[in-house]
Amino acid sequence: MKMTIRIGAAHDEVILTDPEGRAHTFDRSPLSKSERREFARQVVATLFPNQSKGRRNAKRR
Repeated sequence: MKMTIRIGAAHDEVILTDPEGRAHTFDRSPLSKSERREFARQVVATLFPNQSKGRRNAKRR
């Protein structure tokens, strides 16, 4: 799967292209801030499925 992320003054979209060449475009502009954050979390989780959250379990002082 190929992913193109276009964010700028004129574009705010994510384009996913499957192996058969079909493209699916997701426009982020109508999403609220919390919805964009969740969308970004899902994209990162898809790109890096075996990554942990990092310092989530770090001890606090």
